[in-house]
Amino acid sequence: MQLSQQAYLSGLRGPNSYDLDFLRSWLERPNMGDFPLRGPDQDAWSAPNTYDLLALQRRENSDPFYRWLSNSFIPFFHNLVGKRFRKPLPEDPESEICQYSEAHLSTAISILGTILASILPISSIVVLYFVQNTLVRLGLSVAFTALFSFCLALVTRARRIEIFAACSA
Repeated sequence: MQLSQQAYLSGLRGPNSYDLDFLRSWLERPNMGDFPLRGPDQDAWSAPNTYDLLALQRRENSDPFYRWLSNSFIPFFHNLVGKRFRKPLPEDPESEICQYSEAHLSTAISILGTILASILPISSIVVLYFVQNTLVRLGLSVAFTALFSFCLALVTRARRIEIFAACSA
């Protein structure tokens, strides 16, 4: 192996844990892969060897909310409701694998972030208008600022310094 190839491979990150778990379950399930590996590399995908795996094109999750939505909520939603409305991939209908568009998820998260960014400051003003006690007003100001910074950290790719600047203004 050439040095440039080694340098390229060492710069790659491992696969996302959700994607790796999905692949492992696909390899084991009878209605999916049902293709257990045999031979010297039969344990290549097992948990003890996770550190040694690389992803050539890793699915990047831009923010914590997107990761939660795609890795936790969508599978939960699919098992609860989505499988009744989504058809499996046409290439392998027996696998029961359905695809949800990442572009649609990204758009939904962008819209949600925009809505939160506009509603939170206005709602804090409205709530503070009705509260007369100064101490309670100060507490609510702190709570709304914390909620705003939490939402910024959760829904955007903003750095901590940018979140700090947005909340201190």
